[in-house]
Amino acid sequence: MAKNVKWTGKLKKAASTALLGIANAYETKRRTRLVGVKFSSDGSAKWSGHAHNYTIWAEDLKPDSK
Repeated sequence: MAKNVKWTGKLKKAASTALLGIANAYETKRRTRLVGVKFSSDGSAKWSGHAHNYTIWAEDLKPDSK
């Protein structure tokens, strides 16, 4: 678990994309984007869906180098 993570734009986009893929695999309603993703300073990005709560960690992400 990372401490005091600085959520950059690329890191937020990578987290949102990863959460979207996970959520679309388990939720009945397919989405094109997620609204309400919470980015914590402890390095976690969380989104609450209808079926589950989803979490991804910043240290598990590899944002695009573009």
